[in-house]
Amino acid sequence: MKSALIIFGIIIVFISCNKETGEANLSKVISSSQIDTIIISVDTLRYSLGSFDKQDGITFVKKPGHAKLFEMIGIDQEQKKLIYRPQNNYLGVDSILMISKRTTLGENSFVKLDSVLFVIRIVKNDFHKKLIGKWYLKMMCGGFAGTCDSIGLGARKMEFGYNMDYIETIKDSIVKKRNYYLIDSLGFQYVCINDIFNNTIKYKRHLKYNVGYLDERFGDGHYIYYPLKNN
Repeated sequence: MKSALIIFGIIIVFISCNKETGEANLSKVISSSQIDTIIISVDTLRYSLGSFDKQDGITFVKKPGHAKLFEMIGIDQEQKKLIYRPQNNYLGVDSILMISKRTTLGENSFVKLDSVLFVIRIVKNDFHKKLIGKWYLKMMCGGFAGTCDSIGLGARKMEFGYNMDYIETIKDSIVKKRNYYLIDSLGFQYVCINDIFNNTIKYKRHLKYNVGYLDERFGDGHYIYYPLKNN
Protein backbone atom coordinates (compact mmCIF):
# COMPACT_ATOMS: atom_id res chain seq x y z
CA MET A 1 0.00 0.00 0.00
CA LYS A 2 2.83 2.37 0.87
CA SER A 3 4.59 1.78 -2.47
CA ALA A 4 1.32 2.38 -4.33
CA LEU A 5 0.93 5.76 -2.61
CA ILE A 6 4.51 6.69 -3.48
CA ILE A 7 3.95 5.82 -7.14
CA PHE A 8 0.69 7.80 -7.17
CA GLY A 9 2.50 10.79 -5.67
CA ILE A 10 5.21 10.55 -8.34
CA ILE A 11 2.55 10.61 -11.06
CA ILE A 12 0.90 13.70 -9.51
CA VAL A 13 4.27 15.50 -9.53
CA PHE A 14 4.78 14.38 -13.13
CA ILE A 15 1.39 15.86 -14.09
CA SER A 16 2.15 19.15 -12.30
CA CYS A 17 5.47 19.49 -14.12
CA ASN A 18 3.74 19.16 -17.49
CA LYS A 19 0.89 21.64 -17.04
CA GLU A 20 2.55 24.36 -19.05
CA THR A 21 2.67 22.15 -22.16
CA GLY A 22 -0.97 22.91 -23.07
CA GLU A 23 -2.28 19.61 -21.71
CA ALA A 24 -3.78 21.02 -18.53
CA ASN A 25 -7.29 20.87 -19.99
CA LEU A 26 -7.01 17.26 -21.10
CA SER A 27 -8.44 14.58 -18.86
CA LYS A 28 -5.92 12.24 -17.28
CA VAL A 29 -6.14 8.45 -17.19
CA ILE A 30 -3.78 7.03 -14.58
CA SER A 31 -2.81 3.38 -14.27
CA SER A 32 -0.01 1.27 -12.85
CA SER A 33 1.41 -2.15 -13.63
CA GLN A 34 4.28 -4.44 -12.74
CA ILE A 35 6.42 -6.58 -15.03
CA ASP A 36 8.31 -9.42 -13.37
CA THR A 37 10.97 -11.25 -15.35
CA ILE A 38 13.90 -13.62 -14.81
CA ILE A 39 17.14 -13.58 -16.78
CA ILE A 40 20.42 -15.50 -16.66
CA SER A 41 23.32 -13.38 -15.36
CA VAL A 42 25.18 -13.47 -18.70
CA ASP A 43 22.10 -12.57 -20.76
CA THR A 44 20.72 -9.21 -21.91
CA LEU A 45 17.07 -8.24 -21.42
CA ARG A 46 15.46 -6.63 -24.46
CA TYR A 47 11.91 -5.49 -23.81
CA SER A 48 9.67 -3.72 -26.33
CA LEU A 49 7.91 -0.65 -24.92
CA GLY A 50 5.82 0.09 -28.01
CA SER A 51 5.73 3.25 -30.10
CA PHE A 52 5.12 6.82 -28.96
CA ASP A 53 4.08 10.01 -30.76
CA LYS A 54 6.43 12.97 -30.74
CA GLN A 55 4.73 14.72 -27.79
CA ASP A 56 4.76 11.55 -25.69
CA GLY A 57 7.42 9.27 -24.28
CA ILE A 58 8.93 7.64 -21.21
CA THR A 59 10.45 9.08 -18.05
CA PHE A 60 12.61 6.89 -15.80
CA VAL A 61 11.87 7.68 -12.16
CA LYS A 62 14.18 5.00 -10.77
CA LYS A 63 17.06 3.50 -12.73
CA PRO A 64 18.49 0.05 -11.95
CA GLY A 65 21.18 -0.16 -9.31
CA HIS A 66 23.04 -3.19 -10.68
CA ALA A 67 23.20 -2.59 -14.42
CA LYS A 68 26.29 -2.94 -16.58
CA LEU A 69 24.21 -1.69 -19.51
CA PHE A 70 20.95 0.23 -19.32
CA GLU A 71 19.50 2.20 -22.21
CA MET A 72 16.40 2.82 -24.27
CA ILE A 73 16.71 2.74 -28.04
CA GLY A 74 14.31 4.03 -30.68
CA ILE A 75 13.52 7.57 -31.83
CA ASP A 76 10.16 9.39 -31.95
CA GLN A 77 7.31 7.43 -33.51
CA GLU A 78 9.43 4.27 -33.62
CA GLN A 79 9.25 1.18 -31.49
CA LYS A 80 11.18 1.86 -28.31
CA LYS A 81 13.08 -0.94 -26.65
CA LEU A 82 14.51 -1.25 -23.13
CA ILE A 83 17.99 -2.81 -22.95
CA TYR A 84 19.34 -4.13 -19.64
CA ARG A 85 22.40 -6.22 -18.80
CA PRO A 86 23.37 -6.93 -15.16
CA GLN A 87 26.78 -6.25 -13.69
CA ASN A 88 29.32 -9.04 -13.97
CA ASN A 89 28.69 -11.84 -11.44
CA TYR A 90 25.64 -10.08 -9.96
CA LEU A 91 22.90 -12.39 -8.70
CA GLY A 92 19.78 -10.93 -7.13
CA VAL A 93 16.93 -8.56 -7.85
CA ASP A 94 17.09 -5.25 -9.71
CA SER A 95 14.25 -2.84 -10.49
CA ILE A 96 13.28 0.01 -12.80
CA LEU A 97 10.40 2.43 -12.31
CA MET A 98 9.19 4.39 -15.31
CA ILE A 99 6.21 6.51 -16.33
CA SER A 100 4.92 6.26 -19.88
CA LYS A 101 2.80 9.01 -21.41
CA ARG A 102 0.49 8.65 -24.41
CA THR A 103 -1.90 11.31 -25.72
CA THR A 104 -5.09 10.44 -27.55
CA LEU A 105 -6.56 13.34 -29.55
CA GLY A 106 -10.08 13.52 -30.90
CA GLU A 107 -13.62 14.15 -29.67
CA ASN A 108 -12.68 12.85 -26.23
CA SER A 109 -9.01 13.74 -25.93
CA PHE A 110 -7.06 12.48 -22.93
CA VAL A 111 -3.56 11.76 -21.67
CA LYS A 112 -2.77 8.31 -20.32
CA LEU A 113 -0.05 8.04 -17.68
CA ASP A 114 1.07 4.55 -16.74
CA SER A 115 3.62 3.81 -14.04
CA VAL A 116 5.46 0.56 -14.75
CA LEU A 117 7.64 -1.21 -12.21
CA PHE A 118 10.10 -3.66 -13.79
CA VAL A 119 11.32 -6.32 -11.37
CA ILE A 120 14.30 -8.15 -12.87
CA ARG A 121 15.48 -11.32 -11.15
CA ILE A 122 19.00 -12.39 -12.09
CA VAL A 123 19.98 -16.04 -11.65
CA LYS A 124 23.04 -18.15 -12.43
CA ASN A 125 21.43 -20.65 -14.82
CA ASP A 126 18.20 -22.52 -15.51
CA PHE A 127 18.80 -24.90 -12.60
CA HIS A 128 19.27 -21.93 -10.27
CA LYS A 129 15.95 -20.51 -11.51
CA LYS A 130 14.14 -23.73 -10.54
CA LEU A 131 15.86 -23.87 -7.15
CA ILE A 132 15.22 -20.31 -5.91
CA GLY A 133 12.68 -20.15 -3.08
CA LYS A 134 11.54 -22.28 -0.17
CA TRP A 135 11.37 -26.07 0.04
CA TYR A 136 9.94 -28.27 2.77
CA LEU A 137 10.77 -31.78 3.96
CA LYS A 138 7.88 -33.94 2.79
CA MET A 139 9.08 -37.53 3.30
CA MET A 140 11.82 -39.51 5.01
CA CYS A 141 12.56 -42.87 3.41
CA GLY A 142 14.77 -45.77 4.46
CA GLY A 143 15.03 -48.72 6.78
CA PHE A 144 14.94 -52.41 5.93
CA ALA A 145 11.74 -52.15 3.88
CA GLY A 146 12.67 -48.81 2.28
CA THR A 147 9.33 -47.29 3.24
CA CYS A 148 8.63 -43.54 3.27
CA ASP A 149 7.00 -41.62 6.10
CA SER A 150 5.33 -38.26 5.60
CA ILE A 151 6.64 -35.33 7.62
CA GLY A 152 4.61 -32.37 8.86
CA LEU A 153 4.75 -29.26 6.67
CA GLY A 154 6.39 -27.08 9.32
CA ALA A 155 9.01 -29.61 10.46
CA ARG A 156 11.95 -28.57 8.27
CA LYS A 157 12.29 -25.99 5.51
CA MET A 158 15.12 -24.86 3.27
CA GLU A 159 15.40 -21.57 1.40
CA PHE A 160 17.78 -20.96 -1.49
CA GLY A 161 18.49 -17.29 -2.19
CA TYR A 162 19.68 -15.52 -5.32
CA ASN A 163 23.16 -14.77 -4.03
CA MET A 164 23.92 -18.45 -3.32
CA ASP A 165 22.85 -18.14 0.32
CA TYR A 166 21.03 -20.93 2.15
CA ILE A 167 18.79 -20.84 5.25
CA GLU A 168 17.40 -23.90 7.01
CA THR A 169 14.61 -23.67 9.57
CA ILE A 170 12.96 -26.14 11.92
CA LYS A 171 9.49 -25.11 13.07
CA ASP A 172 10.23 -21.64 11.65
CA SER A 173 13.33 -21.15 13.80
CA ILE A 174 16.59 -20.65 11.89
CA VAL A 175 19.08 -23.43 12.60
CA LYS A 176 21.57 -22.93 9.76
CA LYS A 177 22.82 -20.17 7.48
CA ARG A 178 25.25 -21.39 4.85
CA ASN A 179 26.24 -20.94 1.23
CA TYR A 180 25.54 -23.34 -1.62
CA TYR A 181 26.75 -24.04 -5.12
CA LEU A 182 25.46 -25.96 -8.13
CA ILE A 183 26.82 -28.96 -10.00
CA ASP A 184 25.67 -30.29 -13.36
CA SER A 185 27.38 -33.64 -13.92
CA LEU A 186 26.60 -36.42 -16.39
CA GLY A 187 23.10 -35.07 -16.96
CA PHE A 188 22.29 -34.86 -13.24
CA GLN A 189 21.89 -31.62 -11.29
CA TYR A 190 22.96 -31.26 -7.65
CA VAL A 191 22.87 -28.48 -5.10
CA CYS A 192 25.72 -28.68 -2.58
CA ILE A 193 25.54 -27.02 0.83
CA ASN A 194 28.63 -26.23 2.87
CA ASP A 195 28.04 -27.44 6.40
CA ILE A 196 30.04 -27.60 9.64
CA PHE A 197 30.49 -30.52 12.01
CA ASN A 198 31.74 -29.94 15.57
CA ASN A 199 32.66 -26.38 14.53
CA THR A 200 35.78 -27.62 12.80
CA ILE A 201 35.21 -30.13 10.01
CA LYS A 202 33.56 -28.95 6.85
CA TYR A 203 31.57 -31.33 4.72
CA LYS A 204 29.07 -31.00 1.91
CA ARG A 205 25.46 -32.07 1.72
CA HIS A 206 24.41 -33.11 -1.77
CA LEU A 207 20.80 -32.83 -2.90
CA LYS A 208 19.94 -34.24 -6.29
CA TYR A 209 17.33 -32.41 -8.33
CA ASN A 210 14.64 -34.55 -9.88
CA VAL A 211 11.66 -33.15 -11.75
CA GLY A 212 9.78 -31.20 -9.07
CA TYR A 213 11.67 -32.34 -5.95
CA LEU A 214 15.07 -32.59 -4.22
CA ASP A 215 16.47 -35.90 -2.98
CA GLU A 216 19.08 -35.94 -0.17
CA ARG A 217 20.78 -39.28 0.48
CA PHE A 218 22.25 -40.30 3.81
CA GLY A 219 23.40 -43.81 4.72
CA ASP A 220 20.63 -46.24 3.82
CA GLY A 221 17.93 -43.56 3.69
CA HIS A 222 17.03 -40.31 2.05
CA TYR A 223 14.99 -37.13 2.51
CA ILE A 224 12.61 -35.81 -0.13
CA TYR A 225 11.92 -32.06 -0.33
CA TYR A 226 9.17 -30.34 -2.32
CA PRO A 227 8.86 -26.65 -3.24
CA LEU A 228 6.70 -24.63 -0.89
CA LYS A 229 3.95 -23.07 -2.96
CA ASN A 230 3.48 -19.28 -2.86
CA ASN A 231 6.99 -18.83 -1.46
